[in-house]
Amino acid sequence: MHTEKLKIFDEYAERKGFNDWSDLKSECDENLMTEDEFLIFMFEACDLVQQEQQKRIAENQRKIFYKFFEEGKGDSPEIVVQANSNQNAYKEAYSHLGPITEDLFYQQLTDQETLMLENNLIK
Repeated sequence: MHTEKLKIFDEYAERKGFNDWSDLKSECDENLMTEDEFLIFMFEACDLVQQEQQKRIAENQRKIFYKFFEEGKGDSPEIVVQANSNQNAYKEAYSHLGPITEDLFYQQLTDQETLMLENNLIK
């Protein structure tokens, strides 16, 4: 089982009064709980893993905008790009502006700047 998933399963088992997931599973293997009881634990733990995956997907889809500008001209950027990291933002800006990008500064937009930008986008 994947390490991060196992950690979630272990934490779940601890909250249910077991040492870890292996301890919970061994109770089923030793017939100290029914298979139906074990399946309830299994489905609940799987739900927690799925919740964590959905949370990560949402975080990865968060819109992050970066502005590229000449020194001292942060209020009038050459270009604004959307990316999930500053490295990808640089690549995106470079694909539009070319080598001039190397001479520009960049900065991640604040949440307020992002909201203003999104409100002004043509939809």
